[in-house]
Amino acid sequence: MTLEQLKMFNIVKSRQLLLARLKKEARYLVSDFAPSVRQKIQAFVVIGRHRTGSNMLRYALETHPQVVQYGELFNASCQEIWGAFGRYAYRPQELLAWRRADARSFLSDVIYRDAMAPISAVGFKLFYRHGRGDGRGDPWPVLRERDDVRIIHLVRQNPIASFLSNERIQRREPHVKMRASAGRDPANGIAARDPERIDVDVDKFKTYLAGYENDMQTLADEFHAHSILELSYESMLADMRGATDSVLDFLGADRRPLPWQTERQSRGDVMQQIANLDEVAAAHRGTRWERVPDQW
Repeated sequence: MTLEQLKMFNIVKSRQLLLARLKKEARYLVSDFAPSVRQKIQAFVVIGRHRTGSNMLRYALETHPQVVQYGELFNASCQEIWGAFGRYAYRPQELLAWRRADARSFLSDVIYRDAMAPISAVGFKLFYRHGRGDGRGDPWPVLRERDDVRIIHLVRQNPIASFLSNERIQRREPHVKMRASAGRDPANGIAARDPERIDVDVDKFKTYLAGYENDMQTLADEFHAHSILELSYESMLADMRGATDSVLDFLGADRRPLPWQTERQSRGDVMQQIANLDEVAAAHRGTRWERVPDQW
C-alpha cells in the first residue's frame, strides 16, 4: 500500500469524516453544473512545519460542513493529488501536473473556486519550504498577492519537543540517540535499567532552532498585510474547544464542536528523559524561545 493509499484509507475508516466529504462532493458537483448557486468562499492556508498539529487540525476542520481543507498540495514528494471535489475528482495525476506547471491557475480554478453553500471556507496545508523556488509551480508569490487569503500559522511553544518528535519520525540520522543507563533497584539490590535517556545532538538542535526562527521571520515579513491567526500546538492540546472556536471565527464559519484525533509519540515528561538538559537549555539563548527553559 502506497503512502497516498494509506492516507485515503485513514480517511475512509472514519465514518464521520467520510460522510462529511461525500456531502461536500455533492455540493461541488451541483455548483459545477449550476453556476448560479455558487458563492464566494473564504480562502485560507495552514502554514507551519512538521509536528505542529497540522494533521490534528485538518481532521477536525474536514468534519465541519462549511470547511474544506486539503493536505500538502505543494510537497515535492507528492506523486498525485487526491481529494479534489466536483469535476476535478479522480484526476490525481492531471492535478499534480497542473499544480507543477501553474500554481496560480491551479489555486484559483481548483482549490479556491467558488462553491455551493454551506461550503464557505477552503484551504490547504503548506510547510515553510514547500514549493519555494519551483518556478511557475511556486505558490508563495500567488499567496502574497492575494490579500484575501487568511493564514493560520501553527507553531510550537517548546521547540525541543517538536525537534525530538520530528527526529523520531525521520530516523534517518542519529541526531537523537537513545540510551539506557544501568542502575540498582534499592528494594532488592539487583541491577536495573532506567527509562530510556535522550542524548540530544546540540549542534543539530541549534541548526533546527535557527532554521525555525528564520522560517517564522520570513513568514512575518512576507505576509505582514494578511490576516494571520497564530495557534500553538500546546494551546490546541490544552483547550481544543477554544482552539476550534478561534479557528472557525477566523474563517467565518459557524461554531460547533469538532472531533480531534490526537496521537502522541511520547508519554510522560520528555524533559526528564533528556540526559544533557543543561546543554539543551543553553541552546535556547539568543532565540525567540529564550525563556522556554524557565518554564520546564
